[in-house]
Amino acid sequence: GKLMTVTLTNPFADAPLTVRLRTMDSGAPIEVRATVLTGAALNAANTFSKPNEVKPAPLNVSLSGSVATVTLPKHSVAAVHLRLA
Repeated sequence: GKLMTVTLTNPFADAPLTVRLRTMDSGAPIEVRATVLTGAALNAANTFSKPNEVKPAPLNVSLSGSVATVTLPKHSVAAVHLRLA
């Protein structure tokens, strides 16, 4: 099937954000996975002495019918990959 990637951002520094993605005419998703990029602090950054302060990690995402639901941690960016029927 086709692969659709959606990039999401949670700009809030103090709260997670739940997002629901619904495919319309593209076909129903049959598989979904997500990766998140965030750090422990709002100003987290990788340096030579701390190269893993900000790194990608798997993110839980659920699939119910044609709706994928993901909760983004505070101040994060995520890529959601949907394989469509």
